[in-house]
Amino acid sequence: MIDVRRLRLLRELSRLGTASAVAELYFLSPSAVSQQLATLEREVGVALLRRIGRRLTLTVAGELLVKHADRILVDLELAEADLAAHQAELQGRVRIATFPTASRLFMVLALTAAGREHPELTIAFEEMETHEAVEALRRDDLDAAIIYEYEVLGPLAAPDLEIVTLFSEPLVLLFSQDEKQRPTHLAELADRRWIAPRADTLCHAALVAACKAAGFTPRIDALTNDYLLTHNLVVGGLGVALVPTSGLVGMPVTLRSVALEDPGLVRKVCFASRIGGQRRPAIIRMFDIFLRLTEDYQDL
Repeated sequence: MIDVRRLRLLRELSRLGTASAVAELYFLSPSAVSQQLATLEREVGVALLRRIGRRLTLTVAGELLVKHADRILVDLELAEADLAAHQAELQGRVRIATFPTASRLFMVLALTAAGREHPELTIAFEEMETHEAVEALRRDDLDAAIIYEYEVLGPLAAPDLEIVTLFSEPLVLLFSQDEKQRPTHLAELADRRWIAPRADTLCHAALVAACKAAGFTPRIDALTNDYLLTHNLVVGGLGVALVPTSGLVGMPVTLRSVALEDPGLVRKVCFASRIGGQRRPAIIRMFDIFLRLTEDYQDL
């Protein structure tokens, strides 16, 4: 009998390339990953891996099993969804994550609505950045997540996930009242200091990519994921910032904002689940709740 958890490890080894990367994803030691994969080889009776130097690579049989694993894991999600659809009451536990801005804007409303409309449903909530939530979905540590994509970066490389856009919001430039001119393009800001999100976020990558597309590398003097702090830093004349319109909540009157004319300055807020999992009634209900709560943002 093939262990599904070991199949996931093999699939992630194929995707990530090293046992160390797989170990980091699953919070294991590299030796534990190697042991689990060795056990999988014994289960199937075929060599799945070969070692080249210190690196593990897949054999032809290993690559074949990964292709089957993709289908097997989707089929398992579909089977669980079909069984859940036959429950008399909507019940069970849904593990969901949202990024901080989404948490602040509508997570409490979503949890309240779920509790009122489906009292037998238990929602386990955790706040995560998008890259963390995507990996947690792949580990089966989450059932669904509110994540984001940036047009300037292109769609997330996540063929194993179902990603549906809830709404799109433009990115706007924040600048202080002391600015003499109202910028219209990023290229006009090549010599400015920038306030940016932390370097481990897609928000940071989007800023850097947008500026490089405009012909320069931004000089980043402050890193913070806190939009209120970003507002205060800009008001203090310590730099300019590029934020989504949802990041304008609580903006002081002494701060100015403008939508720039550069292409690709859009963030998409999305509902993500594993392929197959979106058929589970509980996940469908949570999607419906988030879709309803974000209606006011859908025409931005």
